[in-house]
Amino acid sequence: MSMPADEWMELPPVSEYAQLSQLPGRGGLGELALDHVGMAVHDVDAAMRRFTDLLGLHDWSRIVFEGTANCRGVEQPVGSIIAVAKMGPVSLELVQPTHGDWLPAEVLKTSGEGVYHLGFRVADVAASARRAEDVGLHVANTGLYEGAPPFFAYTDGGDLFGLCLEFIAPRMPTSTFKAFEHIV
Repeated sequence: MSMPADEWMELPPVSEYAQLSQLPGRGGLGELALDHVGMAVHDVDAAMRRFTDLLGLHDWSRIVFEGTANCRGVEQPVGSIIAVAKMGPVSLELVQPTHGDWLPAEVLKTSGEGVYHLGFRVADVAASARRAEDVGLHVANTGLYEGAPPFFAYTDGGDLFGLCLEFIAPRMPTSTFKAFEHIV
């Protein structure tokens, strides 16, 4: 399904159970709501089949993503095929990078397939990225769209024991979704 370039799509709300509670004075990144666990994979379709066969995951959303990102200081086109399925209040996100030298491609090249990020829904990606930098996490990639604030940002996994954090906005530009399908 093709979507018009001038619209933004609201993402489904994050479950209240995904909100991380914090003790006063702890948690330098502020309030976060865990949205998904992200895995880098070579083949989204094969990975979906495996998770369906072994864990019974279903109701997949399969998205072809193409956009522009600032990747370690270089603005470039990036793309991936993404599959998402709910696992209780949190989703599993499978990411097969298709082009661009951005974090999912780096992870596949250096570490191979596997979990590489936790995705957090945040109201303001730029503010979350600044807080991450303030507490010593390097922001490696940010999603850019026609002068709008960034709609996603990844921290570098080297700062947190190999695990990256992704901050995602509550809405995404529909023009970045080149195809979308629901697979039961």
